[in-house]
Order: sequence, then C-alpha cells, then structure tokens
Amino acid sequence: MFGCGFDPFDPDVGIPVPVMPRHPATVALLARMTTPPAPSRAAAIDRLIVGLHVAGIWDRLEALYVPAAHHPQAALLDWTGRHGTAAVAGGSPTFVADRGCHVDGIDDWIDLGFGPAQGQRFQQNSAMVAMWVRNANTGQTASGFGLLGSNQTGLNPRGAGGVPASRLNSSAATVGASVPTGHGLIAVDRAGATAVQHYKNGLANGIVGTAASSTPASANFVMGRAGGSHAANQFCAVAIGGHLTAAEHGGLHAALDGYMTAVGVTELAIGGTTRTLAAARTLPDGGSGAAAGKGWTCTGLARLPDGSWLVGNDGRGSSASDPNLASIVHLSADMTTILHQWTTAAMGFSAGSVQGVAWEPLAPGQGRGRIWFMIVGAGQPLCHATLSEDWSITATGTLAGVTSGNGVVHDAIRDRIVVLNGSTLTWRDKDTGAPTGLSATVHVTEPDHLCHDVASDTMLVSFGANGQPGGVARLSMAAVADYGAPAVTAIDTLPGCDAIEGIAIAGDAWTLCNDAYFHPGTPALNRLLTFTA
Repeated sequence: MFGCGFDPFDPDVGIPVPVMPRHPATVALLARMTTPPAPSRAAAIDRLIVGLHVAGIWDRLEALYVPAAHHPQAALLDWTGRHGTAAVAGGSPTFVADRGCHVDGIDDWIDLGFGPAQGQRFQQNSAMVAMWVRNANTGQTASGFGLLGSNQTGLNPRGAGGVPASRLNSSAATVGASVPTGHGLIAVDRAGATAVQHYKNGLANGIVGTAASSTPASANFVMGRAGGSHAANQFCAVAIGGHLTAAEHGGLHAALDGYMTAVGVTELAIGGTTRTLAAARTLPDGGSGAAAGKGWTCTGLARLPDGSWLVGNDGRGSSASDPNLASIVHLSADMTTILHQWTTAAMGFSAGSVQGVAWEPLAPGQGRGRIWFMIVGAGQPLCHATLSEDWSITATGTLAGVTSGNGVVHDAIRDRIVVLNGSTLTWRDKDTGAPTGLSATVHVTEPDHLCHDVASDTMLVSFGANGQPGGVARLSMAAVADYGAPAVTAIDTLPGCDAIEGIAIAGDAWTLCNDAYFHPGTPALNRLLTFTA
C-alpha cells in the first residue's frame, strides 16, 4: 500500500482515478465547497496549494480567491480560510465555469469583506496584491481591483499605452513597463516604505517605484472597481499578502499558471489586419448644410436591404453651422443621388448633432422599416422614426433610459438595440429601453459608431482620433459563453480614414463615413470610404 486509493468514477475521464493524500489545506478547502469538484479538479487544486507551500508563499498570503472554479459558490471562497467568503455586492457579475467571474465595468463588483487595515500579513510596508485576468486589450481607464470608496490601493493590468499602474498603501501611483497583453498574472509588491515593484507573469516589470507608503485603508478589497470607478474584466484569481521576493513571485505565477492550464484558461487573443482602401466617394450636393462639392458632415451610416444607404448629417458641412439642418439622408446604392432627406426638426425632435444611424427591418404591414439615430446634446439622445412604404415618416419616438451615447445599432439576432456610450456597449429592449443584462467594453481611442455583422455575429466599433488613421474593433458575440461578455478579438487599421465616423458592412467590404471637411483630414472632403480585407 502506498497510501492512495481510488475514487469510484471521474466524469472528466470516465474511469477510476487514483487519489493521492491531499494537503490538509486542500482538505479544508474542499470541505467548504457546497458542490464537490471532480477528482481531477481536486487534484489541480491540491497541486496549486502544494506548490504555494513548497515555494514558501502560502504563509505569506492574506487571502487567495480563484474564481476560475467549477461552481459559483467555490468561486467566492478564500482558499486560505483566513477571511470569509466574498459576496456579489453590485450588479450581476457573470460566472463562467473554469474561467472566472466577469464584471461589466458598469455596476458589477464583488466585495471580499475585509480591507488592508484588517490584514495580518498585508502590512503598510510589506504588502502585495496580484490578479489573474483575461482581458488582453489596452487602455483600461480604471483599476480592475481595488478598494471600495478609496483609491489608496488598486491595480490596473494594462492602462494607456499598455502600461500597468497601481497604488499600494499610497496616495501616489506607480507604473510598470509596457506589457503586450493584459492577460495573465499582474502583481504589485511593496517591500518597504518607498520600494514598490510591478511583476508580470512572475517577472519584474519596470523599475522599482518610490511611492511613499501610508497607513492601510479600512475600506474593503473589491473586484471590479477601485474607489468609485468600475472596470470590465474576467477575474480568474486574486491574491493578497505580504511582501514576496522576486523568486516567490515566480513561484506564485508558476503555481497559478499550472492551475489555469489544467482548467483551460487561455488568453483572449487579439488579431487584426490592415484593410485596403478600395473606393472613395465624395457625398453629393444637396444634403442640408453641405458645402458645395464637399458634401455634408457624415456622422452615421447604415445599409438598407436594397443596397441603398442612410447617412447621418449633423448640419455642419458648411462653415456656417446651423443645428436645425441636422438630418438623415437616404442615398442611392451608388452613393450619387439623394433619394430622401428627413430633418430632425421635421420629425419633431430637438435640434442637435446627429450621431450614429441604424436600420431595423419591420414585419410586413408594419412599415418599410425603422431608423434609429442619436441626437447628441438635445436631451433626446436615442430617437427612432418609422417609415411607410412611400418613405414618409409615420411615427417617431425616443428610447427611455438612454440619456447619453454616440453609436447605435439593431442586433437582429437578439432583436435588441445596442448603444455605445464611451467605451461601453449596452444591449437594451427596443420597446422599453431597459438593459437586458448583456454589455461589453472596448478600450480603443475615441470609439464612435457601431455595426452588427449578422453573418459572423460580430459587433464592429469604429474608432480613432481626427487626423489619425482610423480603425475598427471586432467584438465576438461567441465569446459570451467563455468570457461572460462579447470580447474584442481583432483590431483592424484603415489607412486614409482619418476622420472616421459611421460604419456599414456589405459582405467582406466595410464602408465608413469620413467627415474630413469639418474635422480636417486629407483630402478635406466628406466622403464614404470602402475598404476590403
């Protein structure tokens, strides 16, 4: 006998599996799980715990949470048992088995139930926080992990320029060196009163910072926010403790990496291409407010089933801007002829800048279709107008609860209206305006407008600063099952699109508004640009 036995059956492999004696800390953790893990999962848990003990890390940990668990209750447990079970305190974080807990960056957050001031191992001048997250994108504007109502401790895995940033018992921020991805283990460690070091996947990242320490805050540790700001991500693990050496940070990563590999956590990789400009058409004369030969300021785009186009016009095509000239223009398929034009004033809406245009097909007998568009700065941000068969407006209205935003699209698969507000996409009931629980975050420069590629079930978000090459971020809807929300899978560059606005799709070709006359670009024309893969 070698002190091992057999579990009668492991559903993961379908055969009896030998079970070696487990570490006492593993046994205690498994006893706190209301739904026992499969033997293979229990073995992965034990390997992680044993690895932390062997590396001398376990006793330095204040708490360890591993949301990449088999069950929601297990996802909120402190593996060390030194602190209580974490609790969902805001919104509705999404648990995905074997991956983690996704927080939406809007109102989701998880309260760990204790703060720095309650730490026994986490001390003012000897402290460490680390988290394993999956969002590979850059440009996070808030810390993914921090304190409730305090900015004294927080950790952002990949902020502007790809640089991680943190505060650790300090009012001053510390930054690391640029990292290629936000996925994996990011940590910040305080070894003394003025010694702070970032680590990425177990390796020192950047130089030692000198932010002076301050008395640990009494506010609780939370996942998904820091202070009053929320951040979207999927948490796979969070570790809190005292100072670890460089070798111990390597050991922490190795132990967690082994577990993540065992349960199947992988990076949300981001690809992308540089698209080719295939056609450029200056908008025709006749749009309200347009400058002769230069077109109108095009701030939204949708393609109708017959191949014709709806183009947003915020009335600023000429130097003498008149907000009463804002309109939706119906353009022929070849983009040469204005077929119809509906001003916002004629539709009964307040004057303002039209931003974003979407098309919703309607059932037979209900009308030709419905136009959705934003009116920014008018108190009526999301408007809709129903068209009769003769293209006249038969009904108009606004969507309740949408008080700001820039982009809009109809998700035909889910029959929802999607609103882009800042970097956040929110799916809403198209009748009541109520959020439906699905949201996504895209961290790119100045996200602007939306398009839904129904064939691939992908959301396209146009983005870019005026005067710079624009781009399109592609968000996969299929990622919901793995990540808990749509996730960016590619970012494409569009050379020559230097005043990017609305986007529409036809097969593998993308057509985008480029209002380079009002927002200076080259050439200074308001055009529709078509790009191919």
